[in-house]
Formats: sequence, C-alpha cells, structure tokens
Amino acid sequence: PRTGVRRDLRTRKEPHLPRLLLAEDDLVLGNAVKRALALEGHTVDLVDRGDDVLAAASVNDYSVILLDLGLPYVSGLDALRQLRS
Repeated sequence: PRTGVRRDLRTRKEPHLPRLLLAEDDLVLGNAVKRALALEGHTVDLVDRGDDVLAAASVNDYSVILLDLGLPYVSGLDALRQLRS
C-alpha cells in the first residue's frame, strides 16, 4: 500500500538533523551542551548574549532555538518575544 512517503525517506539510516541555536551565557555549560548535541550529529551555533540570538536568527534558519532566559543585553524572554513578533 502507498503511504505517501517515498521509500528512501522511510529507510534512510541518518535522518536530517535540525540546525540548533543554543543561547547560554555560562560558557562552560553552553560548551558542554553544544558538545553533547554535536555528538548526536546536530549542528549547533552557540551565543552568549540575547542580542546575538536576534542577529543569528536573522541570518540563519534554525529548527530549534534553546534559550537561557537570563541572557545579558537582551534577556532570553525579550529575545523570544522579538522573534515571535
């Protein structure tokens, strides 16, 4: 029976993983999370300031943005509000 999904997409061993933006001002924690995600095959961009979140999101198409809410310059919550508007 036809499922609507091409066979090569259903059986592909390495699925396309999303590009992630990680915003964390604690660089030890940020680098540890970035390494862990990279080991799973993800492409991860790490920024440590809220204004850098906005700049990165304006030039890259991220599938996921992981935000620390207490970022300097622009809080993670304010960055989220601006990204959603």
